[in-house]
Amino acid sequence: KEKKSINYRIAVHNNNPILMSIINKAMGAMTNAEYEEIAKKWLKKVDGKNQYNINLTDAEKEWLANNPIIKTVAGHDNAPSSFINSEGKIDGIAGDYLNEIGNRLNVKFIWAANDSWNDGLEKLLSSEADIAIGASSTPRREKFLTFSSMFMSNDTAIYSRADGMRFASLESLRGYTVVQVAGTANIDYLKEFYPDINIIEVDTLVDAILILSKGGADAMTS
Repeated sequence: KEKKSINYRIAVHNNNPILMSIINKAMGAMTNAEYEEIAKKWLKKVDGKNQYNINLTDAEKEWLANNPIIKTVAGHDNAPSSFINSEGKIDGIAGDYLNEIGNRLNVKFIWAANDSWNDGLEKLLSSEADIAIGASSTPRREKFLTFSSMFMSNDTAIYSRADGMRFASLESLRGYTVVQVAGTANIDYLKEFYPDINIIEVDTLVDAILILSKGGADAMTS
């Protein structure tokens, strides 16, 4: 493993500052103990609505009243962090985290039906979606997105075939080929700090694993 942490946040287009303010307040109202419950199962839900004092402004309350459904971009297959279940709903840590925020705000977060992470970012830019859950902040993304505080973090891992080379760090990947899911923050990081790593971009994690397993790449990071 390479000890570089990926921080997961909620991203909103820069043209919607009220929604970002609402999200930050709702996140701030969640206690550490409540988040620890999310991480365990990943969540034991708290019953009841409108029982939290989030100190919303009149403008924020009006925005919520006019937008009870919030379309959300999410990763398809990154369990347990985020995945889409058989009912077409966001599940995993991200899904339950949104459910908890929804309870506080009396709104529903529904999946924006993004085909891939890249497609989800395009939906966010075109206003077909309102937020993205599980987005990492990068200098490129900060040009058009506003990010919430971090709600989850994990170390970057490097994967390779059992019969292939072992890579101890990102530094050791220089000159080799890495397969990555398109649109992810890892790509921005690799391009900035390790430009001599060859990157193959694919739509889904399954695609990446298949290419790696068949020898089309030397490694994959996540």
